[in-house]
Amino acid sequence: MISSIHLDSCTLELLTPSNRRKGKFRGFFGVDSFSLLIGCNGAGKTRVLRQIAWAFHDTEQIVKVGVRYSDSEAYRKKNHRQEYGVVYYTPIPYRVNLPKSTRNFYDATPSYGKLEGGLDIDFQYYELVRRELGFKLRPMVVLGFDRAMILTAIARVILSNLSTSEKTKGVLYASAGQQRLRSMFPEFLKSAPTVLRHFTNAFASHLVAERNNAEPFEDVPGQIQEIGTAFMLEIQRLIDLNLAGHVIPVLSALEQVINTSRKKTVPVEAFLQRYFLDGEPLSNVRDGGLAKKLETLAMQKVNLLLNEDRWRNYRVGDRVGKSVYVDDDATLKRYRLNVTHSRLAELVWENFSSGQLALLYQFSAIRRGIDELKDRGLSKFLVLLDEGDIYLHAAWQREYVRLLDLTMSSMKRAAEVKSLQLILSSHSTSLLTDVPRDCVTRLSTKDEPAESHNVEVRSFAASLEDIVNSSFETGSLGAFAHGKIKESIGRLEEGEANEIDDHLLSIIDDPILLREMKKLRERRRVYKRGVEE
Repeated sequence: MISSIHLDSCTLELLTPSNRRKGKFRGFFGVDSFSLLIGCNGAGKTRVLRQIAWAFHDTEQIVKVGVRYSDSEAYRKKNHRQEYGVVYYTPIPYRVNLPKSTRNFYDATPSYGKLEGGLDIDFQYYELVRRELGFKLRPMVVLGFDRAMILTAIARVILSNLSTSEKTKGVLYASAGQQRLRSMFPEFLKSAPTVLRHFTNAFASHLVAERNNAEPFEDVPGQIQEIGTAFMLEIQRLIDLNLAGHVIPVLSALEQVINTSRKKTVPVEAFLQRYFLDGEPLSNVRDGGLAKKLETLAMQKVNLLLNEDRWRNYRVGDRVGKSVYVDDDATLKRYRLNVTHSRLAELVWENFSSGQLALLYQFSAIRRGIDELKDRGLSKFLVLLDEGDIYLHAAWQREYVRLLDLTMSSMKRAAEVKSLQLILSSHSTSLLTDVPRDCVTRLSTKDEPAESHNVEVRSFAASLEDIVNSSFETGSLGAFAHGKIKESIGRLEEGEANEIDDHLLSIIDDPILLREMKKLRERRRVYKRGVEE
């Protein structure tokens, strides 16, 4: 195993007392070594991880780094670095200069800006990690549409055509499609221009909301709201009538075509022409084949719903449709073709929080990376995690070390893994409370005073106040609050307290600070009365 790594900026001791075996018992963590890098912004945490990645390049030593190994490996004379596989992961959406994928390096970082289709890792990794973490998550395929968005888009196009045709000239020169549309909504011809003027997205969403969930919409007169509600109900009735049992696939196809079109009204006009107007166009402008595209896409979605899977009703907020669970790799691969290429459906998770999904993806990506390197003949691994907890809620940051050790321990126990060592960086104070001080390396910037470099790191089971002051050198009070309190203390000491200071004392939640400031104010009052007497 790797005992220590020596860089120009620091030395990382990996096999510290907390990481060494204690007789027949393993070390403090489930992995062979657990090391944490901390430091303020600009201290070089990412740079250190990048240098380590380059140092283990399998063909040449790009970065000059001293690496020492445990006694069991030290006597060997061959290049130890080629025996180690390095997996790098960060959720931060910018790319650092890392080695290309080589025999012993794997970059597990997600590809930002690319459409991944919900799941871009084999189901087996998600399932393994999900079971280890105890997350009650199930991936599912959803074929659906945003009901509020689709009804709003259809209603706006219909209102525009009804409003134009109401004019004398518009009636004379109206297309066959517009004339047919007028006959379908005769009771709304006079009110259409007025409703259209008020037809904002917010008002439209209010109209399509379930009546028992709808809140009063104060920006539009009540009479127009009643007309708008009746208008949207009529559109829904005609959709159910004309689309029969294919409402979900057809409107899902319409949403997909709208999202991929530059002019958002043209797909809706093509939809109305095909499903409402018996092929009669609303305008003389060609639709560019959108009507045919819409019909083809809708039939593909219909056929997808006719397979032998157990589709069930799906609704989350305004999104409605059909869903089916993905419980094995075969099902995932079968649907992945529909998801990543034709985009007939989407892969989502049931019962998830964004924090759970982030952890699930992160640990699954690392596990896949280790398996990839195992297939290349490697059995010793070094995992580099750059701020893996950065976007997590505080509650998940508190759980991060436990869940990380749990998952990595499982990888360590897997067949053909001789050693698994971990180096991660973080700014999280709650994460630091789970790591013994001998496993922590604090990096400093050139601008920090020399005496701060020798401050002892306080970490495992320490109070957050101690950690913030000693390990991160920042103080636990926010800079804005610190400035306001400093100004108030200055006024209190000068005997010039005002209403702002009285209010400040009413909102300070630290009992010790509040007590001392009140004492200061009272001393100044007593002193001032004594001077006046």
